[in-house]
Amino acid sequence: MDETMQMIEKNIFRPLPNVKKGNLNFAETGIDQEEEMDPAWPHLQGIYEFFLQLVVNESVEVKQLKFYVTAKFVQEFLDLFDSEESVERDYLKNILHKLYAKLVPRRKMIRKAINECFYTLIHETHKFNGTAELLDI
Repeated sequence: MDETMQMIEKNIFRPLPNVKKGNLNFAETGIDQEEEMDPAWPHLQGIYEFFLQLVVNESVEVKQLKFYVTAKFVQEFLDLFDSEESVERDYLKNILHKLYAKLVPRRKMIRKAINECFYTLIHETHKFNGTAELLDI
């Protein structure tokens, strides 16, 4: 389990890429522009899918998972919600929801970290891409 969580952390906890979106929208050009994807997304999608399956797997005990889901882990995980990739934010939302459901002893810590994200958003007027996803949780 140590190596598994280390692999997940090393792959998903990264500086978020600054993906540029086209300035002209469909209404202005009449042409539907494709959004540019993070070039690492195909690799990351596999990691997120693996992590999601690990969390929902009934053979993984809460005690094992609780050891790795620390305040630092949760904060870094929530920072990823600022990703430009909507698919990545959906994976993050689903994983966080499953973690919250499974890790009853960590719920208070997770709620506190989410509240801190909202306080930062409100008081620092920082644009945060994952606000809607966090509100869904």
